[in-house]
Amino acid sequence: MCAILDANVVGQVFGLDRPSAGQAFFDWLHSDRGRLVVGGQLRRELDRNTAFRHWRAQAVLAGRVTLLNDDATDSLAQQLENESSCHSDDEHIVAVAQLSGARLLYTNDRDLQRDFVESGSDAPTLAGGSSCCPDGFRGVPVPQSSA
Repeated sequence: MCAILDANVVGQVFGLDRPSAGQAFFDWLHSDRGRLVVGGQLRRELDRNTAFRHWRAQAVLAGRVTLLNDDATDSLAQQLENESSCHSDDEHIVAVAQLSGARLLYTNDRDLQRDFVESGSDAPTLAGGSSCCPDGFRGVPVPQSSA
């Protein structure tokens, strides 16, 4: 299962002083089931964090990261922005979710969580401060799109 990491909480997952949810997400990424998806602006934002950037280089080789085409991701994000379809300023994350079909999101951003619900994405949202990912964690299911 693929997951998305909001750059605003990258330190909670790749920092030295991880909260329990960040540690659980980090451990999940290193499990056989953990896989992160990045592309476009999200990849560039995450890569600003040195620990993440070094981890990503190794994780790509290990098959734990899916890299989306930056141009395709940025193009869809721009389309979403032009349509003013997001409450958050994270069209680039919604674009990654729509292109990848990722089913997990690690974030504390309520507006971004709302964007997932309203975009018709079939991805559960996950709040970094109160929930995380599979295996006993509490994901918040998002209604299926009727389209």
